[in-house]
Amino acid sequence: MFKSYLILISLLLIVFSLVGCGDNTTSSRNKASDGTTASSDNSHTAHSETAAPANPKPNKEMKYSLDASSYEEDGIYYLKVTTNLKLSSEHYEGAPVDGEGHIHFYLNGSLVGPIKDTVPYPLQALREGKNTIKLVLAENNHSESFGISKELSIDKK
Repeated sequence: MFKSYLILISLLLIVFSLVGCGDNTTSSRNKASDGTTASSDNSHTAHSETAAPANPKPNKEMKYSLDASSYEEDGIYYLKVTTNLKLSSEHYEGAPVDGEGHIHFYLNGSLVGPIKDTVPYPLQALREGKNTIKLVLAENNHSESFGISKELSIDKK
């Protein structure tokens, strides 16, 4: 008789663990197209917990920064960049390495080239008048997935 009760209790525990009162996971059919949880007819309304994503994506935008300024010295314009991303030539055009990459340098809408260090960059292709510079943090494989950019204008006289 004791063995029967033990089996019954074990089965009930298994059933309750499979049903999962308070389980914070959501089936894929309850996910909205933007990745948020859609409303459903869930009978477990007594719980006021909010579920955190199981595997949150790292927010690269919050992790790295980019700033830039320009200056003129002896008739030559220079671009000075500062970033907390490790700028590297070593793995350039290779697989992404966490915390490492380069800067895509756009001048007046055209990609001029990479910036792979923080040495002042000579701006040799400036045209007379207003020039627009856009800098974008990029991974070694040129993906601009960090979501960090900086724009500035230089008025060449």
